[in-house]
Amino acid sequence: MSASARLPLPSGIPATDTETEQEILRAIEAASGRQEQWESLWRLVLFYQKQMKRSDLAVALLELMIQESPTYGIYSSHLLP
Repeated sequence: MSASARLPLPSGIPATDTETEQEILRAIEAASGRQEQWESLWRLVLFYQKQMKRSDLAVALLELMIQESPTYGIYSSHLLP
């Protein structure tokens, strides 16, 4: 994936120095396509919400993802019911 297509993460991320967060951030950076990056971003949302109890960061990521959704292909067939 080209650097110009990278989704800029909200301020405050990274928020921890846990291995899980670092692994997810590496996966986002290494993503070879939009779908792969999108899935890693979802993992990061879930990590902040469920494991770190940081709904502020989860919401910030979701808002950014929604804002960028036309660029990142949120409307792909397997994401819709």
